Amino acid sequence: MEVIRKLADDEIIELYFNRDEHAILETDRSYGKELLHISYRVLYDREDSKEICNDTYMTAWQSIPPVRPLRFAAWLMKVCRNHALDLLEKKKAKKRQVELVELTDELADCIPDKGVEEIVEAKELGRIISTFLRRLSEEDRFIIMRRCFRMDSTAEIARALECSEGKVRTSLWRTRKELKRYLEKEVGIT
Repeated sequence: MEVIRKLADDEIIELYFNRDEHAILETDRSYGKELLHISYRVLYDREDSKEICNDTYMTAWQSIPPVRPLRFAAWLMKVCRNHALDLLEKKKAKKRQVELVELTDELADCIPDKGVEEIVEAKELGRIISTFLRRLSEEDRFIIMRRCFRMDSTAEIARALECSEGKVRTSLWRTRKELKRYLEKEVGIT
């Protein structure tokens, strides 16, 4: 039985730069399950989630080159999540329903109200949040990243950590509260 080696991220990116269609196959082999998970957590529809994965691969094909992502996995997951959120918004608009995404609300409560976008560029805000995340304990960082980036439920996070859901919810509450204070301090808004 032949063992097929997964390519490293930089090797996959080189395939994109060489316009080699194997780049998409290797991307799917390395990250397909994770991308499907992320899109499904937003849409709760298998067919739409598969379509979002294909859209993510198309975006990668169209963007690389000239883009050369430093963290390929994180870049792919961000693209996938954004495609899924866009599709969710389109579906909701068609149905003429207003539904707030719980995770967006959770993080929106952390960002000060006084026009933070006008005061801090998105890149700077990203840098500030990254600095905050690095200061968290490994467990708290795992919890907030799994909740807000992978969109896992508190039950899934609790299972992964082998702890109670209450502990996960408490950690999320504390971390969001700390993030809000940290942003207020860093951005200079009270």
